[in-house]
Amino acid sequence: MAITNFLFNPTTLAELTAFIAACIMSTGKVGWWQNFFFYLLITLSVETCVHYIPFLHANRYIVFGLFMIVQAGFFSLLFLKFLSTRSSKQMLFFGMAIFVLIYIYDVSKGSFTKDYYGTLARKGLSVYIVLFSCIYYRQLLRHAGEISPLREPAFWVVTGLFFNYFVTFVIFQMRDRLLLLPDKGLHIVTILMGVLNWIFYGCWATAFTWRKIQTR
Repeated sequence: MAITNFLFNPTTLAELTAFIAACIMSTGKVGWWQNFFFYLLITLSVETCVHYIPFLHANRYIVFGLFMIVQAGFFSLLFLKFLSTRSSKQMLFFGMAIFVLIYIYDVSKGSFTKDYYGTLARKGLSVYIVLFSCIYYRQLLRHAGEISPLREPAFWVVTGLFFNYFVTFVIFQMRDRLLLLPDKGLHIVTILMGVLNWIFYGCWATAFTWRKIQTR
């Protein structure tokens, strides 16, 4: 039953869908895009280990806190690749430095021993991702007549990140109020997170599909 619940969890299914799309994409000459395959493999491995290994499950906030370093690093590399101007890349390094300071502060306070989404680092990462997503969109608008955003793999990657980190920030700012809503077998927060993860990984799967088409 535990295996079934894990495998058919909306988040797990969404991640598996994106991972399969990344596997298919990686069969071609996709260059650095192959890094998505490794990132998603690490993501699935971490969540599987946390689910099945009692010690890791008991300390899941610490595990996810450590994994946040991988996430922040990988997403920063994505924006470094997608942003074209020197000034935006300089801002990216500055933003990353601020995040690192916030993360160190959370670690020093032991924040990850009792929470994850409510930590300053997680909120800071959300602001960081949303800000540079908007900078990327501004960059797209400047070249609106030259490219079709819907056919740009980078557009779908950034859109997935934007929705995920913007909405989760709002959800967990309102978490206490949401927890007071009637529970009918599946809590409203779980439903929202499931839908959000499908949007997030659905955008990524779309990006991988376009990348595969472009490399034929």
